[in-house]
Amino acid sequence: MKDNNFINNLYKQEKKNFRTKGREPLKIVLMSDIHLDYDYTPGMSTNCGKPLCCRSDSGLPKNANEAAGNWGNRNCDTSLKLLNNMFKTIREDIKPDIIFWGGDSIPHNLETLTLETNI
Repeated sequence: MKDNNFINNLYKQEKKNFRTKGREPLKIVLMSDIHLDYDYTPGMSTNCGKPLCCRSDSGLPKNANEAAGNWGNRNCDTSLKLLNNMFKTIREDIKPDIIFWGGDSIPHNLETLTLETNI
């Protein structure tokens, strides 16, 4: 498994290759499908029987393995805490030249979404 050092070292090597050709590379971040859930609630059930769980109305989990984590859960949409930390990491560590946001950011609780909440 490769880690962030691998990516950073690869970027540094490619930057040298570009400079020898008289060009500067761009560091780009591409984000999409964030599915931010403002109602993500740590400790709530990840298996609630609804289209979207890990929310304040998901109920308590039947066992500890089904509790939404502090940073998120792969069965649920993105928590605000995780998104804010991701933005901080992008800004402070990755320092991209360009950020492309591909969209599809609304949560999967389709039965309760409205135009007003999406805006």
